[in-house]
Amino acid sequence: MKARLVSRLTVDYLLGLLDQLRAAFDGDIVKGVVFLAVTQCNVGHIDRDPALAGQWADLETPPPDNLRRPVSAGVVAQTLGLPKETARRKVRQLVAERYFALAPGGVIVPQRVFLRPGNLGALRRNAAQLRQLYAALSQGGVSMARDYALAPGDVRLRQLGRFSTDFVLRAVDSMRGLFAGELLSGLIFMAIGAANVRHITQAPGDPYADLDDPPPDSERRPISALALSRELGIPAETVRRHVRRLEQEGYCVARRDGVVVPNAVLMRDDFRMAISKCASELRWLLAQMTRVGLLQPRLLAAT
Repeated sequence: MKARLVSRLTVDYLLGLLDQLRAAFDGDIVKGVVFLAVTQCNVGHIDRDPALAGQWADLETPPPDNLRRPVSAGVVAQTLGLPKETARRKVRQLVAERYFALAPGGVIVPQRVFLRPGNLGALRRNAAQLRQLYAALSQGGVSMARDYALAPGDVRLRQLGRFSTDFVLRAVDSMRGLFAGELLSGLIFMAIGAANVRHITQAPGDPYADLDDPPPDSERRPISALALSRELGIPAETVRRHVRRLEQEGYCVARRDGVVVPNAVLMRDDFRMAISKCASELRWLLAQMTRVGLLQPRLLAAT
């Protein structure tokens, strides 16, 4: 299954999407994740209804406001593991910035937001990033990616965006579950681990691909709190505080040039389960894409 390779590639895809969110929301990654959570709560039911899903699948057809189910700041806080006051503050900001609209029972992301040029561009970038992920999986010999390819062009890109949003939120939930519900600790840990081994992920030959074969500590490259702050768009002092906590709790260790996640952590049963779950979530995403024709047999996709 090459679970560690799948996990590394998937985490790089997730961090790419989170970077898009950071850029879209003035460097505030938490605000971006709140936006995703509200979006998915508003429209998650649509893809459970094949008729609705097909009707609102393309770039030009975001679901109308009357199909969007409002969600409260309290539910957002619970969904993301954020303090209630943080969730309320971010929701109020997004209302003031016209990303959210008030509705009975909470807020929605109105249809007009999804017709902005920035949103259309983000959906196309997501499709491009998914193609890169899928190509890397295929090149790595991952069985789930060998026989299928992403459909060409702008086919059902809005539905693909909904699937990707669901996938990101599932991954965020899994990660924060390892850190007592702490969203930022989970994101910072994920970014540390990815940075430590990115040179390995990008190397030919797929080294250290299997669950029982993580990269040794001697090959992990440290990353500083300042570099993490720049990568994630989180204030440097906030990053330092979370990194200190991660060090104190044994999730990472300090080196001269930064911090690394050691092998001993990644071989723990809970992290091995998380890596396996990452592969399962990716299978879920690919299965949804295959079901609606976004993934096609390679011969068909090439015609």
